[in-house]
Amino acid sequence: MPTRASNRFDPEVGARVAIVGAGISGLSAAYYASKLTQWDVTVYEANSRLGGHAHSHVVHDALGRSSIVDTGFIVFNDRNYPNFRAILNELHVAPHPTEMSFSVSLPVAGRRGGFEYNGGSLGGLFVQRSNLVSLNYWKLLKEIPRFNRLAKASRTEDQTLEQTVGDWLDEHGFDPWMVTRYLLPLAGAVWSMSPERVRD
Repeated sequence: MPTRASNRFDPEVGARVAIVGAGISGLSAAYYASKLTQWDVTVYEANSRLGGHAHSHVVHDALGRSSIVDTGFIVFNDRNYPNFRAILNELHVAPHPTEMSFSVSLPVAGRRGGFEYNGGSLGGLFVQRSNLVSLNYWKLLKEIPRFNRLAKASRTEDQTLEQTVGDWLDEHGFDPWMVTRYLLPLAGAVWSMSPERVRD
């Protein structure tokens, strides 16, 4: 990048800019950098598609209907994403209201979808009718409010600040069934991380 004697960057001076990664941040940086007419912007991406974490799929159900499902990009709202909302406005991309809920589908004994539920409604909680008679499932439902209550209370306790999530869960005696079927999938979805990293 050209510099002046003062070694300060001047956006008015022409520059060759390389942006590594064509995820949301990289594409946004390239968009704004390319608006500076003196800049020659090149984006490098290792994958065969753009978007990075944001990835849309067309999914067909058993009746032949199709839906577009965004994987990775979980939450979008004005309060938390003002810059993203601004770029969408500038590109004349209109958002539309949608519903967000939490679903879990885990394999059991090697069978996909062996354990499933959805947190959006009572029907979703018992989408697998076998959960109605599962003692473990009822214990999971009972543990979730206890987890939420203790987690909120722990935010003000200094001694938990250096503690890992796994140690905190063990200290409070949370059922491993709840941890593997609620907390780890939820945290993994929100923070895009493996179950091992959530516990650490």
